[in-house]
Amino acid sequence: MSTEPQHISPRVNSALFPKYQNKIVRLTCKVLAVHGDRATVLASDGGELHVQMSRDHNMGETPYVELIGTVLDPTTLKLLTCLDMKELDMTVVDQAINLMHDPRFAGRFWGAS
Repeated sequence: MSTEPQHISPRVNSALFPKYQNKIVRLTCKVLAVHGDRATVLASDGGELHVQMSRDHNMGETPYVELIGTVLDPTTLKLLTCLDMKELDMTVVDQAINLMHDPRFAGRFWGAS
């Protein structure tokens, strides 16, 4: 039996992204380009990632979105859903993500001791 918490979708940036292969994550990002069922986004730490989506999905109406999806490989997210985020300070978003993953604070977010 797995001791990994169920139904957790951690927020990640491009540096943390590869550590979550085959897991569901949240990626707050800026949409750079959309081409059919693929998109290129800029993560909070400035890294570019690719998004694979179905034809039914759109990337929202605002430049900033939070994507929820499965990490397919170190640079590709398979989109499950997309939330519009209006305007964001991506520096603050990235600082929050780094704090969430800092070992000193991770237990507060993920329930680990």
